[in-house]
Order: sequence, then C-alpha cells, then structure tokens
Amino acid sequence: MQLKTNRGLIKYVLLSIITLGIYGLVVMSSVSTDINTIASRYDGKKTMHFCLLVFLVSWLTLGIGVLVWHHRICARIGNELDRRGIGYSFGAGTFWGWEILGALIAVGPFIYLHKLFKAMNLLSEDTTRKAEKKEQANACFFCARMFSRSIGGGEREGARKRKSYNGEGEHPRPFRGKEYVIHKPRL
Repeated sequence: MQLKTNRGLIKYVLLSIITLGIYGLVVMSSVSTDINTIASRYDGKKTMHFCLLVFLVSWLTLGIGVLVWHHRICARIGNELDRRGIGYSFGAGTFWGWEILGALIAVGPFIYLHKLFKAMNLLSEDTTRKAEKKEQANACFFCARMFSRSIGGGEREGARKRKSYNGEGEHPRPFRGKEYVIHKPRL
C-alpha cells in the first residue's frame, strides 16, 4: 500500500491559486480518503468525503458542517498518531487554536494546514513502512521454505539437494506446469 507522503503547504497554496481551488479540493479529499484507509480498521469510524462536505453539507448547515468535519478529522488524526506512538502533537485543539483563533493573526490557518499535512505525511509514511514490512515477511513462501532447508531444517539424507537462495538475483518459484517461473524478490 503506497499512500501520499508529499503533501506540503507551499505546493497546496500555489496550486490552489493556479487551479482556482480545484487542487485544494483534491488534496483535502485525499486526506479524508487516506485517514479512512489508515484508521478505519482500528477506530471503526469513517470520515465524510471532503467533496460531499463542500458541495452539499456546508451549504445546508451554513458552514457549521465544515467546522464539525475539521474538528472530527483532526481528533481522529491525533488519536491515530497517539495509537501508533508517533511523537507529533496534533488534535482538535490544533484546529480550533490555529485555524479559528489563529485567523486573527492571519498566519494561523497556514500553520494549521502545515501541521495537518505533516501529521498526514507521518501517518502515511508509517502505514507504508508497516505494509512493506508485512509484504517482506510474506514475500515468497518458496524462499522461506528453501531458506529453512538450507540451514538444516527438514532436509533428509538422500533427498535431492536444492540450491539455496542467498537473497541476490533471481530464483525459481514453485513449479507451475512444466517449468519453473522466475521472479525477482522484493527487498
């Protein structure tokens, strides 16, 4: 699983201006989608898609829905950071402090967006790293089987010796039809 880890404030602001806000919608939509991918299996919640919020809910609730959405997503991101043991301070207080009260000093909303993107980048990196470790552990049953035999686990005398795989180059996968299929291991 590869999640976006390149969210940044300067790119967000400049491309949102150039695309008349469309890039901002895309980025915030990816934030809502990514937090659902990252956290839903642990907290059982599902964050509303940002486009649905902007085009429907915000009009019906006179903007209050946007405040509630930001409060909830920030709290959810903060809880997931804590659950994973990532040492970054972020939560609903970040939204209310920087986005709402920080608007009085004009730079507060930018600081909030920077912190939001940094928190999501950290979560995405952690999720991607854990998914890659899991893939490596389950990479190739044949490699594990050959490795266990090469170190003496289960090899019987008189049995046909197999060439052990040392982790470099190509190696055969289990027999398919009349030939071995060659693949490169993922490291």
